Amino acid sequence: MQPPVRRSAEASRRSLVRAASKVISRKGLPALRIREIASRAGMSPAAVLYHYPQNVDLLLDVHKTAVNEYVEFRHKSQESETDPRRRLVNVVRAGIPPFADDDVIRLLFEMHGLARRSEAHASLMTNLWEQELGLYVEILEAGIRSGQFQLGRPVADTATILLGLEDGLALHLASENAALNADRVLQVFVAAAASELSCPSLIDMVTPDGS
Repeated sequence: MQPPVRRSAEASRRSLVRAASKVISRKGLPALRIREIASRAGMSPAAVLYHYPQNVDLLLDVHKTAVNEYVEFRHKSQESETDPRRRLVNVVRAGIPPFADDDVIRLLFEMHGLARRSEAHASLMTNLWEQELGLYVEILEAGIRSGQFQLGRPVADTATILLGLEDGLALHLASENAALNADRVLQVFVAAAASELSCPSLIDMVTPDGS
């Protein structure tokens, strides 16, 4: 069991990570200020600096937490399903706002921008991609075994194509592209996936009777 002081410190750090996450997702990285983090966390600015003397450490913890929670959410979204088609649709929904938490999606896109100048953040972005890709591969392989999916290329290549399509569409949603909405994005993705997987019945999974 951890000493009370250590537990208290970890709880404070978690509160600061949550507070910083909210600021970043709603206002963007440039708006991140110690005073606002402190206010949202119910602490003093001095407490923020005590737990995170270096801003880079706070940002890294924010990014790590976002990746872990997002991946866990995506796994949980499909774990109770046995039909690979529904598993795929559920996983895609879990990456598209507002089906997914809009704040988390925006936060991840904000944090990914740090990867251009930080190896640690680039590593987190790579880790997120690999975990998402692994989930796609797992679902596609289940669909192949069941005879519902037929692929014309290696599983990993197909998974990469579908994940790249999802990421691109989700980015436009998070960027307030007025030409798209969540339902349209889901329909476009599923139509493309149905063609790629030679699985026309996949489209039925997002119709009023199938969803």
